[in-house]
Amino acid sequence: MPNEWPFLGKGLAFPKQWRGIQDRLQKETKIKKKWLPAVLAALVCGSALGQTAPREPLAPVVRGGGALPDPSGVYTGSVMLSVNGSPAVAQIWRIDLLAHSCPECLPGQYFLSGTNFSGSTFDGGLVERGGVYGSVNPNGEAFGLNFFAVNCPLINPSGDVGSAPYSGSTWGGSFGETVGVPLVIKNGSMTGRISGRDCFGRVLSADVSLQRQSASVPPACDSIAGTYSASFSNSCGARGGGTITIKQASHFFGAYLPGIGAALEGVVTGPTSASIRINDSCGTAIYDGTLSINGNTITGTYSGVSTGAQGCCPAGPVNGTFTATRN
Repeated sequence: MPNEWPFLGKGLAFPKQWRGIQDRLQKETKIKKKWLPAVLAALVCGSALGQTAPREPLAPVVRGGGALPDPSGVYTGSVMLSVNGSPAVAQIWRIDLLAHSCPECLPGQYFLSGTNFSGSTFDGGLVERGGVYGSVNPNGEAFGLNFFAVNCPLINPSGDVGSAPYSGSTWGGSFGETVGVPLVIKNGSMTGRISGRDCFGRVLSADVSLQRQSASVPPACDSIAGTYSASFSNSCGARGGGTITIKQASHFFGAYLPGIGAALEGVVTGPTSASIRINDSCGTAIYDGTLSINGNTITGTYSGVSTGAQGCCPAGPVNGTFTATRN
């Protein structure tokens, strides 16, 4: 069983909620739109970069007796989403799954990791994006299946999540915060309950009905995750610097930019390129930009329109750049 957040690294303690989930998991395992072109472009980046997700075993999938066909694939479909107990609203989600060999698994189980999801949609078109990590039993029931958002800094720049340290994480079936119908992945469909906390720390529950659109999954991209020393500047003379920490799950990544008091999300589109979006309180809308990757150095450029508020650039067009080197 994993002993750390899969996207934060070893040595970090699980929150109380996850420890309870772990207990249930141990019992369960007894069975043992502007941005759309960039997202589409990212689907082919793995072929150029190679499959390099560090936690993914390289051995082929072990089918464990063939009780359940390989569930790998791209799943999309409708979701009825409720936040803090509000009436459910319909959304469209996408979840990619990739099965791997699992020496610790019992016959017929699958281990899933190294892929992405696009989940909850917020006002302004912002979407929680991140990675997937967990397992599936021979009967198709998911256990310990965690969906972790990496772009919470962009969606919730304030970082205020109340008393929910695991915000941005949801789980499938009986492991989530709002227990519901088990999440079952079988015969080309994914149905059941996903629940936990969104990027604002609010209770989220989603009853999903997704269908597999393709059995092939976009391969992973090279990772730019890590801690960087960065410098920032913009077109109205503001300059600064600081440390940024990038979290990444396959194609998607996110970070807070302290030098300009903003946050970004990105999607890798090629061996040396990515598209980025920056949420700056001085902007009339989300800024769009690009990121170039050169070894351990990344350079971002972006543009948008300033509100002209106090402490911001004068009202009108603004552009900026930042350069960061991995420590």
